Formats: sequence, structure tokens, C-alpha cells
Amino acid sequence: MSRRPTVTEPNEPADLAPKGDPASIAPTMPAAVARRYGSADVVAIENVSTPQAGKGQVLIQVEASSLNALDWHFLTGTPYLLRVIAGLRRPKRTIHGADVAGTVVAVGADVTSLHVGDRVFGESAGGGCAPYLATKAEHLVHIPIGVSSQAAAATPVAGVTALQGLRTHGGTRPGDPRRRSDRRVQHPQRRHGRAPRRRPCHRLHHR
Repeated sequence: MSRRPTVTEPNEPADLAPKGDPASIAPTMPAAVARRYGSADVVAIENVSTPQAGKGQVLIQVEASSLNALDWHFLTGTPYLLRVIAGLRRPKRTIHGADVAGTVVAVGADVTSLHVGDRVFGESAGGGCAPYLATKAEHLVHIPIGVSSQAAAATPVAGVTALQGLRTHGGTRPGDPRRRSDRRVQHPQRRHGRAPRRRPCHRLHHR
């Protein structure tokens, strides 16, 4: 059973720009930074450069961010095969928080789907544990009316994982009249007439 994502709300210092005013955004910002692999003990608050919206990107003022198992893997660098893409000795992603929600304060070139002032949420390549985050516009969608930033930020990774469990592994489809209690979730191989291979269980030996 997966754990509920931890939602974090970054503090907003007084010198940060108000929403919708990108011209007065401070050049630096405080952020939770991890410059080496490890546990939460390697995370420290540092002043870093405020990101800018590049081509196809938007800059959002972060209102909430959630931390999932995905962020833990990038923080610890485990499994070690992950370091092939995340950085062999030191992490390329130093600010964590992939799932974010906030307000667009600047728009990069070639972005037509989002505008300054839009409330958005989605999955980024990290950076949610900071007041500002630049990410691809195509990875964001508008927050529905009546949904809080905290609820939106807790949705992307956890929500897609739940959706995969229902659709891919559970076989649930829109309009399915059967209740959860009336249906068993079968292993994909068993549905095709093949029994899943059982893995041997190993006893734990206490010294």
C-alpha cells in the first residue's frame, strides 16, 4: 500500500514578486537543496538563482508541492541504476518536488496554452521545494475550479499511479457497473490462462 504524498508549502519572503508581476521577481530565492545523494539530512536551505522560463516553458510561483517515492529515489540515488540518468556521483536534480501547483507568473517563447495568472498543476523535473519553478507548459494543466492548490499538488504522480492500478492492472473501464466488492483483481498473466510465477520466500535470520 502506497503512502500518502507529503505536501509542502514553501514560505514566501516579502521580497518575492506578487503573482502576475514577473518584472519584479527577485533574482535569487531560498530553496531546499540536496547537492549529494543521501537521506533528508543532506537537504539544506540555500539561496539559488531564480529560474527563468525558456522556450516552451512557463515560470510558476509555487503554492504547494508534494513529495512521493519518486522524489525519494532521486534524493537517495536508489536503485543505483537510476544514477546513470540522474548523475553518477552527484545528483543532477538538486531541488526536489516533482508534483507542483501554483500560478503562472511568466511565459516563455512558443507557449500559447497558458497565460500569466493561470492556476496550474502537473509533474515537473523537480524544483517544487522552492518559491519558483520553470517547467514545460505541456506538463501542466489548469486547476479545476473549487480544487485547492494542496489537493492539486498531491495528484500527479499519486493520481496517475492509482489510475494505472485501476485501468492497467484492475481492468476497470468507464461505465463498469460492477462494484469493487463484486470483482476480483486478477494478475494479468492469469487472465490469459497462465499462472504467475511464484517467487521463493526467504526467511530472515536474526543474528
